[in-house]
Amino acid sequence: MTRRDGTAVSPGDSKAEEDNWTAAVLALATVMMPDHPHADAWRRRNTELLAAAAAAPADLTGDTVLNGIRLSKWLQGTNIADDGTLENHSRLHPLYMVSFDQSLYQGFTFGLAGHSAPKAALHNIDRVYRALVELEFPAPDGGTTIYQPDSPTIYYPEGNDWGTHFPFYFGSFDLLVSLTGQDAGLARKADMWEELHNEDQLALMARFTDGRTYGANGENTYYGREHRIGVMAAQSYLTLFLARNDDGGKLRWR
Repeated sequence: MTRRDGTAVSPGDSKAEEDNWTAAVLALATVMMPDHPHADAWRRRNTELLAAAAAAPADLTGDTVLNGIRLSKWLQGTNIADDGTLENHSRLHPLYMVSFDQSLYQGFTFGLAGHSAPKAALHNIDRVYRALVELEFPAPDGGTTIYQPDSPTIYYPEGNDWGTHFPFYFGSFDLLVSLTGQDAGLARKADMWEELHNEDQLALMARFTDGRTYGANGENTYYGREHRIGVMAAQSYLTLFLARNDDGGKLRWR
């Protein structure tokens, strides 16, 4: 996180993920307990955290208003760069770029209760996704993008400290981006990338007979790696259901 004056509050460690996972709790509380005395405060803070999660330097001088919040007046700093990248664990980290799935999951959280989710959840997602798909980084054999053309392979410009195989982290994010239209203007749309990444996920699972994804710990060192896959699958499915159900779609934003 970086303050308005450029001071790094947490050098090499964006707080985007912390903002949007905290917002997720507030969103759930808001829709489950709408008559609670604190519901309005939860709703407001949820929107603030969503806006802050993907705040970029351009927002500090722009005229964007999200759910009643004028970003240029309210923001105290930023979490992502104007090119859509962010740092976590002291490196430019694609895995944390797709952690904005937690913002997009608010669509189903509110949708299941018959409500529209705050548009703040969509803020700068298009900027982040464009960076994954189109932004080139220096490499020994020439510039290359995080998403590799016609391949499920992910390029980590500064390495990945979590392991080697994360196709569903990207495939589920691709789905959410496609369903929310945050891939507008890109030559290669999110649904194309979703197919590549999720076919790779299915290939990982096909190695076993019990439905798990991972074998050796080095593939994904996170202790809750299988749980995480299950959670992402369930939340992605709920988002897809709300976007395409027979009632005309309940994935709405306000």
